[in-house]
Amino acid sequence: MRRLASTTLGATALALAGLLLGGPASGQVTPDVGVATREVATVRAERERAQTEVAALRAQQSNARRRLRERVRMLHRLRRAGSLPMASGFDAVLRHQARVARLERLVGRDARAFQTIGRRVSELEAEETRLESAERDSEARLVALRREEDERQSEMQLIEQMMEDPAAWVGPSMGMGQGFGIRLSDAPARGYQLAQERGRLPLPVGGSAQVRDAEREGGAGLEIITSAGVSVRAVGPGTVSYASTHPAYGRLVIVDHGDGHYTVYGGLGAITTRSGSPIEREAVLGAVGPQPVFFQVRRGTRPLPAREWLGI
Repeated sequence: MRRLASTTLGATALALAGLLLGGPASGQVTPDVGVATREVATVRAERERAQTEVAALRAQQSNARRRLRERVRMLHRLRRAGSLPMASGFDAVLRHQARVARLERLVGRDARAFQTIGRRVSELEAEETRLESAERDSEARLVALRREEDERQSEMQLIEQMMEDPAAWVGPSMGMGQGFGIRLSDAPARGYQLAQERGRLPLPVGGSAQVRDAEREGGAGLEIITSAGVSVRAVGPGTVSYASTHPAYGRLVIVDHGDGHYTVYGGLGAITTRSGSPIEREAVLGAVGPQPVFFQVRRGTRPLPAREWLGI
């Protein structure tokens, strides 16, 4: 029995590895994490640019305020002089008026420049506040993605270990699924072989549906397009080997039908079954979401032509 269990475990491990190890190799950064990392760096750089520009503008604003204050005081003194230059003759009066007019133009120009700088500082401060919030959101998303990546790497390492020595995982508790919900059974559904159903498997969704060829990281399959909320059902009896999320498949259910045959149901809007659950034909596994359901039939790690198995 232990040898049989080890063999079954090894085959199941290979099948699951063909799907779950289909993403980036251990140690590589997934595209989502890479995009989030670049997003954090971009937002941080934009915020630093805004801070640098605000600091430079504040220095300009301080100089403009000082220059404006000095010229306003000078203009005030000249205006208070009033008609005093009359004693020095008409030319002196004209020179005095020219100085006043010139100072008035400079004061007006300085005042407009001061207001322009003030408006730009206000705009940049608002942008800095927005970027600060965006940076916090980007960092939180990156932390969450890295946590998911760490969990995924742990799962991959566990599967790799199991593939190296399947017998080490066989024991009274059969507890190797702890942590990510995979249960490897040593007994397929008795008296049932999926191979006997080739060409007669039902669609995993009821009612009318559009079917088209598609691929995921684990190989070729079918996309089934139908209304959201429609139940997704098992095409045959077996045991749920995996019921969780996957980077390439979204919400994913894998059913072990025994004899090395598996069916894959990806892109679900909801999952209503659990890993390790024995199921009957047409048992509800979940529901259709906004995306097409991705369906595969597999023999170990090898995807089979799903159309031939469904007879379409």
